[in-house]
Amino acid sequence: MDPLYYNGELIRAEEWDVGPNRLYSENYVYQHLHTFAHKPLHIATHIEILKEATRTVFGEEIRLDIRELNAAVETLLKAGRYPLESNQVTVYVYPQGLRDEGEAVWMLEATAQLFYPRYQLRNTRPLLETFPFPHAWSGFPTAASRAASACARDAVRRSGAEIAVLERPDGTLTHIDDEALFLVFGKEVATTPLTSGATDSVLRRLIFAACELEEISCMEIPIKKEMLLQCDEAFTASTQGIISLMGYKTHRYFNLVARKVAARLNDIDLRI
Repeated sequence: MDPLYYNGELIRAEEWDVGPNRLYSENYVYQHLHTFAHKPLHIATHIEILKEATRTVFGEEIRLDIRELNAAVETLLKAGRYPLESNQVTVYVYPQGLRDEGEAVWMLEATAQLFYPRYQLRNTRPLLETFPFPHAWSGFPTAASRAASACARDAVRRSGAEIAVLERPDGTLTHIDDEALFLVFGKEVATTPLTSGATDSVLRRLIFAACELEEISCMEIPIKKEMLLQCDEAFTASTQGIISLMGYKTHRYFNLVARKVAARLNDIDLRI
């Protein structure tokens, strides 16, 4: 087990006194950080999303300082001997801690080495499928949403698809692994609004900004299953960047807007 950075302290695997099962079975909110040269990208926005989710879901406040988190990420990656190229570090916020602290604490875990530096367009195009799976606190990156996404992903793979978008009881398609689904109709991009259960994320905000730079119109409307057979293109996002989708059922998609959006992601500063 790699080192963890828990509430301001680097903890080696042999020193960690909390079982691995508890790390992932407790309630938490989380963010996947894309790091480059051991520095997280758009850290201020990640912190904003974490604080809002912790406040809304658990009614707790969490203190997260940009400089402290930047230093912690660098310390963790160096301790784990991760390369300077892009990596994924996951931030967890536990509302009552894991050592009975009785208050919200945060933890960092290095969870992946990414294939490409900075944000890129994924070179494979997976098939999409829907999966009905209502869960608590839809619209926030929580342990519940993460478990729902994993269950949906496993289920749709049995039918030949690779990507699962969660469907609410009212038929609205909300998110794919806590990232937004975007559909393209002609020269307009559509995605489900946050008020209808979509999850806020750094990539969602980056995609909106990239569309603005490309002068592509965006609209927020509840995405329904039948729209997957009517759109020209569909794409989503991950820590690595943009995922252009191949199709849904027998319907196949173009790959034009996704390329334009992906090419813009590294030019955007969300603080502006």
